[in-house]
Amino acid sequence: MKVGEEFDWSVTAVTALEIGCTCRKEFQVRAKSLRQAALKAQKKIKKDMGGAWQVRAIWWLDPGREHAV
Repeated sequence: MKVGEEFDWSVTAVTALEIGCTCRKEFQVRAKSLRQAALKAQKKIKKDMGGAWQVRAIWWLDPGREHAV
């Protein structure tokens, strides 16, 4: 890791339907920190998803991870 380096963060957003079910969408943002990733996710939800969604989870996508086969 280098100072100021941006990382990929995976965001899960959910919304509740009238019958109690939840819908889920997942997308990625690039940010330097978890806080910045959360702010970018909220901005994307307001701009692209109509604002009716809420962030449920955010996790860091490790660039050194091994890909599943």
